[in-house]
Amino acid sequence: MTHPWRFFRAGGADQARIDTAGDLLHLRDLDQKRWVALACPTRGLEFDERTLDLIDLDRDGRIRAPELIAACEWVGARLKDWQPLLRGESRLAVASLSDTEEGRALAEELQRTLALAGQAAPAERSDIGLDEIRERQSHLVAERHNGDGIVSVAAFEDAGDRALAQAIADVLGAVADAGGEPGIDETRIQAFFDQAAAVLAWHTEGEADCAGRRA
Repeated sequence: MTHPWRFFRAGGADQARIDTAGDLLHLRDLDQKRWVALACPTRGLEFDERTLDLIDLDRDGRIRAPELIAACEWVGARLKDWQPLLRGESRLAVASLSDTEEGRALAEELQRTLALAGQAAPAERSDIGLDEIRERQSHLVAERHNGDGIVSVAAFEDAGDRALAQAIADVLGAVADAGGEPGIDETRIQAFFDQAAAVLAWHTEGEADCAGRRA
């Protein structure tokens, strides 16, 4: 069924009203010719910058329509009650998370975060805000395996592994981990070995060609 969009007239153009969870969940279906803007910067807005950075998937400092749509659908897979979000409340009740695989996984992590903050309580009476999440993040930063997908060069205990990690960082550039330490991620590791394989194949082909000429 087509989502029933409602519009209002402003600035000489018809603009879609975004009033409900359904509106946010169906942004993908809204013709982008009807969007007021298709991109915005991640800085200079009256909005939490860390949240904007998370929405900015390619980390280019701008949020585009596909990234905003993906963010809304990510939330949609995890929330059953959008009202606190629509009201702009600063805290989220754990009980408002959906009974889906994604929602249950997030609920477990939120309960763990609340427990670490000394606020363990039944889910239906628990809520969480940015303060607890940021405190949890500060603890994760100090952990070697913090789930950020980046391994700092200094974290490699074996000297050979550490030298290889440094070589990857030197060739493809390092990326900062959650604690700000330079490191490497899966994308850089894969790219490094792909390029190394290509160079090796080129050398092998050249040696075979030279051997054929000598023969």
